[in-house]
Amino acid sequence: MLLTLLALVTFANAVFNGRVPKMNRFNQDEEKIKQSILDRGAVLPTEMNYTARVDHFNGSNWDTYEMRYLINAQYYNASQGPILFYTGNEGGIWAFYNNSGFMTDTLAKKLGALVVFAEHRYYGKSWPFGTAAESMKGANNKFLTVP
Repeated sequence: MLLTLLALVTFANAVFNGRVPKMNRFNQDEEKIKQSILDRGAVLPTEMNYTARVDHFNGSNWDTYEMRYLINAQYYNASQGPILFYTGNEGGIWAFYNNSGFMTDTLAKKLGALVVFAEHRYYGKSWPFGTAAESMKGANNKFLTVP
């Protein structure tokens, strides 16, 4: 409990001082991750963006941001294949994609599935207010959690 509190205070201090720390192993250099995917003989997914609303609870707030997602149709059988959807974790989407070979290679191939990986907002490049520093300022970070 004390360590968790200390970590939160340290992170909050860095955010409010404009120095957002690197987010552990899940924020690795994306080019290195892409190369490791290619090195194992897999096909790179297509990176895309979806314009999402920042606030899902206030119908009068139409602010939007670009949420990043990856899509892989390598094994997709459009006539009968399912869609395997991975909801983002607390980090950049490429690292999670790279560590999910069972879903992206094994299951997708066996089921003829389309694979879609969504990036969690406030992580990777899916910052609702443009940058990490701006998104974590004051009231902007209230959308990081459900009210």
